[in-house]
Amino acid sequence: GISACYANLGVNAWEQSNYKVAVGYYMEAVRIDSAMHDTLGVSSAYNNIGIIYAIQEDFDAALVYLNKALELRRAINNMREVGLTLRNIAGVYADKEECEKALELLAEAVEVSQNVGDARGEAQCYESMAECYKWMGQLDNALEYANKAYDILYAIGYKRGLASLNTLLGDVYLELGDAQKAITHYVAGYELALELGM
Repeated sequence: GISACYANLGVNAWEQSNYKVAVGYYMEAVRIDSAMHDTLGVSSAYNNIGIIYAIQEDFDAALVYLNKALELRRAINNMREVGLTLRNIAGVYADKEECEKALELLAEAVEVSQNVGDARGEAQCYESMAECYKWMGQLDNALEYANKAYDILYAIGYKRGLASLNTLLGDVYLELGDAQKAITHYVAGYELALELGM
């Protein structure tokens, strides 16, 4: 319908980094979806607005919209989308360098992802947890969670995720002083990226 058209216009503006215009289109989608009592549509638009504000490092606005999306997604019991939104909110806290809060949200998102059978979402949580632990200097924890993510992504054959995860593993091994393992992961990530045209 018309709301989807505005959402698509929002995506196009977002991809061109025209964030103000993108937010305007998403707000129009919110107006239409609200009138149609389309809670999922409203939550999707709020989620995207939150991400746009996060990209611009307006973290307070990002959290307002992401939390609105989370509340609506919980209300309609769309747990897969709840998991996604928890990961997005955790990402904002990580960007604010509030890793303890991010880790708390990611632990909840892991549980949600497991309950709905979202292996890729679960792996993304573990990768984000590994990045937080790396930032905090807890390299053993970073390695543990990166390997959890790796095992899941390998099992489901998600090569795009493995490409970026190998880079993270390389970074962690480098900081641990294991140059050989770091190089192995960097090369593996590079080869996957080449294969996928990334």
